[in-house]
Amino acid sequence: MFTCKQNCVFLAGLIAMAAAVEPVAALAQGGSVNPIERRLHPGQGYWGNQRAARSMQHARDYTIGLHDYTIRAERIAPTIAQSEAEGVTRNLQATHQNLAVVREAAPDGQAVRASIGKIEQHLKKAAELHQALHEECHRQEIDREATAECCNDLIKELDLAIAEHGALMRQLERAARNQEAPSSR
Repeated sequence: MFTCKQNCVFLAGLIAMAAAVEPVAALAQGGSVNPIERRLHPGQGYWGNQRAARSMQHARDYTIGLHDYTIRAERIAPTIAQSEAEGVTRNLQATHQNLAVVREAAPDGQAVRASIGKIEQHLKKAAELHQALHEECHRQEIDREATAECCNDLIKELDLAIAEHGALMRQLERAARNQEAPSSR
């Protein structure tokens, strides 16, 4: 039988071979774009979409952090709650700015515009929820249950925006593949 060390070396070799063969197999299928080439030249709108996704995720992370703090802390310090709420504010503002860039760079198409509109609707609702959260965090005595409920609602809305953005990214990727497929054959 093989020793643990030999098994690990064998497994590492298999992984290395699979990683080397994958780009070649993708090119051999015809119509597929080399993954390395796709990473080097991701296409129009990629960076704006990446920043928008990252900002939404960071806003969600700050909201989760604030939620955890409000339900676990013995005493809620307003300065900490306000600091977390400001993190949400910054990232929601960045998301709106980045989504404007995405809208400008997006290809014309009713489905793409509708998807961006849905994301904007979720972000508008998130901004309204954030306003209530912001007001709650600027009180002298913060209501633990009200703050946790605001955070839960905000997280749900951000999850919807993130999911819609993911669907938009898949839609744009399919469109890009369809445009590249005829020229690569």
